[in-house]
Amino acid sequence: MSHPRFWGWATLAGLSLASDPARAHGATYKFDSPDRDWALGPAASYVHGPRSGWAVNFDTAYCDVNAAGSLNLKFLHEPGYTLYGAQAELSMWFIANWGGGAGYLLGTEHGPVFHLFTGFPFGDGHAFLEPYYRLNFFVPDGLELIHEVGLMIKHTTFTI
Repeated sequence: MSHPRFWGWATLAGLSLASDPARAHGATYKFDSPDRDWALGPAASYVHGPRSGWAVNFDTAYCDVNAAGSLNLKFLHEPGYTLYGAQAELSMWFIANWGGGAGYLLGTEHGPVFHLFTGFPFGDGHAFLEPYYRLNFFVPDGLELIHEVGLMIKHTTFTI
């Protein structure tokens, strides 16, 4: 049985996300929706799977309105374990970036990888930072879960 306070706080959080106080006070937004634009840049992350380590990525995304398709090149290192490869992703913008995709990793082991992604981009002008979480389902012989928490730095052809 859930606690009534939890539902009260959840309702308040939902209402605060759905409300728009800036527009109610006459503020204007600088964000222009991407119109067949590009965003690209590097990322660094902490990874935790069967072991702990780090990863570096380079991401190129084609963005249109609230959707994007991207290609992520990855190099992941944990002690005694190295993987590299590419992952394709489709994502949507709704309060945050939400996406998923698939790819293939080579290295100490090799096999397909599937992932879920969420990121929270913020920035100004033609660049943004995006803290993110990616849950990788790596399938070399059996299923390995690799958690990835990192930060992307992207340059865009649209204005944030």
